[in-house]
This record gives sequence, C-alpha cells and structure tokens, in this order.
Amino acid sequence: MSFYNFNENEKLNVEEKITELMRTNTYKYVYISIGSKHNKDCLMDNNGCSYSNAYLQMLPTFLFNKQDNENILVIIFDRFETENNLKKNKMILKQRICKNMDIIVMNILCNAEILKRFIPFMCTLLSEKEIEPTNTIIANYVKFANVPNQIEELYQQVIPNTINNELKQFPEYVDSFYQWFGYEHKTLYNMIYRESGFDAFSRNYILTQVSLFLNDPYSNDCKFTRIHNYKNILSQIIDLSCPMYLENEMFINLNEFLVY
Repeated sequence: MSFYNFNENEKLNVEEKITELMRTNTYKYVYISIGSKHNKDCLMDNNGCSYSNAYLQMLPTFLFNKQDNENILVIIFDRFETENNLKKNKMILKQRICKNMDIIVMNILCNAEILKRFIPFMCTLLSEKEIEPTNTIIANYVKFANVPNQIEELYQQVIPNTINNELKQFPEYVDSFYQWFGYEHKTLYNMIYRESGFDAFSRNYILTQVSLFLNDPYSNDCKFTRIHNYKNILSQIIDLSCPMYLENEMFINLNEFLVY
C-alpha cells in the first residue's frame, strides 16, 4: 500500500515512478481517473443539490473486496487549487485505500498536451505488462454542474476527443475508456458508460431511456424481459457504488448487476 503525489513540475518523475511500480509489482487492475477530486460536500446544480460522489470517482467500490494478491494501481489526474483541497482529498483517499493498492495523485491540469503524452505511455506499459483491457479503466469525470462557459465547454470536449484519438494507436484498449454521465440525471449520478459502446446511440436517447428504466422498478413486463430489452445499453454502464464483481473480473456491468 503506497501513496504518491506529484505536481506540475514533476511530469517526467511520475512516468518514472509508474514505470518503476509496474516493473516491481504485478498489477491485475489499473484504474485511471480524470477530474475526480472532491471540491465541495454539496454542489448546487440545475436540479438542486448534488452531494459529492468524488470518493467513488477516485476509488470506486468495485475496486474493493479483491483478493490480497490482486494488486491495483490507481492514477488520479486533477488540479488541486489549494493546499487545503489537496489535504482533504488525500484524507479521503487514505481512509479508503487498501493494502493491495498503490495510488498516484497527479496535481496537474489534464489538457490535450498531457494526454497526448500520457495515454500512449500508459497503454504501452499496460500492453507490455499484459494487463487485460477488461481490467483497465480510463474514466473521464470532467463535467460542470451548471451550464459551462465557452472555455469550460471546450475543455469538456478536448479531453474525450484527445483520449479517443490517442487510443486509436491501441485498439485493444478502446473499450477501456469510460465517461461519467454527470449531473443531469440523478439516477445516473454514480454511473459511468463505455464511450465506444454508445457510438450507435445518441446521448440524449441513452440518458432518457436508462433514466426511465431505473425510475420504473414496477412495470407490467417481468423484470428479466425489461432488462433483456435494455441489455445493449445496460451492458455498457458501470455503477461506481456497486460492490459486486465476478471472479477474475474488475467489475460487473449494470446489466449483470440487475440480473444477478
């Protein structure tokens, strides 16, 4: 169990540390989050107050309950504006860290330049160490509680676009990229979706259909019929708060959870 913190001036040092950790440890799971830090306990948005789920974004519940020999590498990208904010997030992480977990916090603004270097670097290491794509998650949590301004909107688009472009060099890890649904629908607040799995659907359609499904536990259809009808969408979604997983797998998707 180790905790490492790097700042803006230590970009090369963090690559050395990740390389060293992956050389000296056998990791089964790798979880990378972008924009997941805790800001406030309660955030006011267009739908009222949303209590922070940063603790789930930084360390999802499905990372716990793993076997002691199933080592986990967690990498967190975010910009911590003040020392107090960094201390608060460190406290959250240290309260949840497990003995088979190493955490690297990169106190840095994650922009296109950073991602164009980091994604190829990381995917190359993952491939060399034969870490399964199904045991790897790159999760983007950069969303704004209220209507973003032009700069925020651009930033919100640059991150997923850059990650998608860089992953074209590593097609085996394309399905490892997930995005947070954000603040718009309360039922999806603790959930992320596989970016590549939603190429064939419009985002509004997905948000509407899944929200309707989760808000309607009592239906004329039987449970399994309803789940089957939504299977293609539900199988692309992960609930960060779900503690369940199948043996030798990092998580179970929402479809598997509802059928379980």
